[in-house]
Amino acid sequence: MQFKLLALASSAAAAALSGQWTGFESLPDGAYSGIVHANGSTTVTSVDTGAEHFFGLESGSAAQKRSISKRDVYCNGNYLNHGDVDATYQSLQNWAGAGQTLSCSSGRTRFHGYVRGGAVSYACCNKGDTSYVFTADFVRYAFGAMDGNRGERGCPAHMASFYAEPGSDKLVGKDAAGASFCAGH
Repeated sequence: MQFKLLALASSAAAAALSGQWTGFESLPDGAYSGIVHANGSTTVTSVDTGAEHFFGLESGSAAQKRSISKRDVYCNGNYLNHGDVDATYQSLQNWAGAGQTLSCSSGRTRFHGYVRGGAVSYACCNKGDTSYVFTADFVRYAFGAMDGNRGERGCPAHMASFYAEPGSDKLVGKDAAGASFCAGH
């Protein structure tokens, strides 16, 4: 059974208006790369088929947000399907392996993620003009920090959240498929 959770993306800044990418939640399960445009919309490309999809941003209300800013972990209060999160997390680790690079340019956010059912796990290069290398170890560390497995207080396991590497625009997270993750963190 697929859980179509409608979640609003959390923001590293103060809680602000968030949105939903209209139709993103209907993407087939699989791997996607994408760009978040300046207006908040996104274009994603299926890694498997090369099919390109465009999703506009539907405005939302203020996101429920709980943050643990001194640890660079941000929770948004929405729980996700355990099986979907676990499967997308494993796929993200496998993709990262010994190192995958995401490059941002001209202030554009780029991401790579895996969708299954109602969940997405993702890696972002969030704005700036730089490149970041994502490894399986970094993905494990980020998910451990999000879920409080590093001896730190994190979010409850399987809650929509993200980890922001201190001092950079490098993010790893999990959210509901359709939430505007990586947009404006």
